[in-house]
Amino acid sequence: GVQTCALPILSWQRGMGSVASRTVHVPVVGLQWLLTAHVPKRARVVAKMDIEGAEYEVLPAAHAAICAGIDVLFIETHDRFFSKRWRGHRDNFSDDGAVARLRRQLSAMTAEHQSGQCRTRWIELGSKER
Repeated sequence: GVQTCALPILSWQRGMGSVASRTVHVPVVGLQWLLTAHVPKRARVVAKMDIEGAEYEVLPAAHAAICAGIDVLFIETHDRFFSKRWRGHRDNFSDDGAVARLRRQLSAMTAEHQSGQCRTRWIELGSKER
């Protein structure tokens, strides 16, 4: 179902000071729920996933729904967030094996696609962010 979450607005550009200090309440749903509730079964679906590090949680939880509902998934992964050098919006991000689990899942999705068990073909996008 739909839940709400209070989120701070992140300052990603200079001059956003007053905006960045605000908190907004937004509806939050799982990708599995979204795909199941809103994507017709026969729809041809191309999706882009660029969710700033949340892919390590979202993709495993929605694996079956992605395989059932998305034909092509362009995905940007954010492995760099786990680097000790990374200074960004996910300061306390630690790799507890998330990168390896995501890589295994994407490999499994490829094998499932090739055997006809998953309709999703995924394509990893590069990132220019450092």
